[in-house]
Amino acid sequence: MNILYCSDHNIVDGLMISVLSLAKNTDEALHIYILTMEYRVGGRKYQPIDRADIDTLEKEIQKKNPKSGIKIIDTRDLFMA
Repeated sequence: MNILYCSDHNIVDGLMISVLSLAKNTDEALHIYILTMEYRVGGRKYQPIDRADIDTLEKEIQKKNPKSGIKIIDTRDLFMA
């Protein structure tokens, strides 16, 4: 099952809850894609999702299905273009 999330580091708690819920409720392998980037606008700075958080989450979902995985995609260059 392919799932896409888009956000910065502020989504980490909700992301973990969502992905763990998906893993709990399906036997299918989860292929999670996360679009994230660092960005500054109007004095605010948005930080990308930390790889360490994703590694922890990926290990948890692989306990249910070893074929599951999470890929972080840095979209900064594409967004700036």
